Amino acid sequence: MNVVIRTTLPFIALSVFFASYLWLANEITLDFWASDGAFSARSFPYISGTIGLVAALLLFARGLFTKKAHQGNDHAGAMHQPIWLMTVIIAIYIACIDWIGFLLASILFIIAGAYAIAPLPIVRLLPVAILVPTLLGGILRALNIYVPEGRLLQFVLTAL
Repeated sequence: MNVVIRTTLPFIALSVFFASYLWLANEITLDFWASDGAFSARSFPYISGTIGLVAALLLFARGLFTKKAHQGNDHAGAMHQPIWLMTVIIAIYIACIDWIGFLLASILFIIAGAYAIAPLPIVRLLPVAILVPTLLGGILRALNIYVPEGRLLQFVLTAL
């Protein structure tokens, strides 16, 4: 029973995190023009939060039903170490996105997340880390969804 609790605790934490993320997505203010459209500033947080919550719940359920065979395994909890690290990386990403901007925060998030899961050569990782947030930011801007440019960038630009 101890092994089951130890190996499913990260998934419980991720479920609580994504449920809180969905709850707080409701607090995103919408301007007058965005309230009638199919897409708004809340769309992306709802989609990503729902995907994260469903994935965490599925992993939690899988952990409940498959860990009984691993009771003799001493490092069963250690194989989920990237989950804890990814939770911290996601929390830092969400906290920093308003300060350093969507593009830079997303690039750093992809690089940090890739190294947390499986270190890749930077030559293979950097094009993906730059291309994906750039394309996503362009799509979000085309849909008139607010993408933070970053308070730090605005501060630097006004200081010059």
